[in-house]
Amino acid sequence: MRSKFKIYLSFGMIIIFVCLLCISNKVVAKENTKYYESKKFNISLRYNKEWNKSPGYSDKFQGKDGFFQISASTGKDLSIDEVAKNEATHILEPFGSNPKITKLIIDGEEARLIMPSSDQIKDFNNQAELIVKYPKAITIDNESYYYFILWADKNHIESISKTLKFIS
Repeated sequence: MRSKFKIYLSFGMIIIFVCLLCISNKVVAKENTKYYESKKFNISLRYNKEWNKSPGYSDKFQGKDGFFQISASTGKDLSIDEVAKNEATHILEPFGSNPKITKLIIDGEEARLIMPSSDQIKDFNNQAELIVKYPKAITIDNESYYYFILWADKNHIESISKTLKFIS
C-alpha cells in the first residue's frame, strides 16, 4: 500500500511540475511580446516587443529579426483554398516556386498557412502568409472582406498566429 502511495505522489508531483512549466512559459511569452489590437481588421495578436511601427505603414511592425503586417482580402465567393492558391501562385512568386500550404484552425476558424520554398527571392524577406476566414465578413470603406491576412517572416508567423484572436 505504501508503494502505491509513493507512485501516486510521484505522479502528482510530475503533473504539478508540468503545469507550472506551462504557466511559466506563457508568462515568459507575454513578457517578450507586445499586445496589438486593430478594430479596423477586428483582430488582436501579440508580437515581438523589440519591433516598432514601420514608417509609412499603419499596420506593419518590424525589427532586426522579423516583421508582421496585416490586411484583409475580399475573397467573395471564393473558398479559403482558392484564396490561398491565388496568393501562393501569384505571378511574382512571393513565396518561391514551391510554397507549402498547411490547413490550420485559428481562433475556431479555417486558416491556411503559406510557407515559402527555399528559392524564395531575397527581396521578400522570408515572408510567409496566414489567411484566416473571418467569422463574419467585415466592412472597410464600404467594401466587404471575408478573409484576414497576416504577413510575417517565416520564423515568427506561427508564434504570432497562435495569439491571433477575433474581436467584436
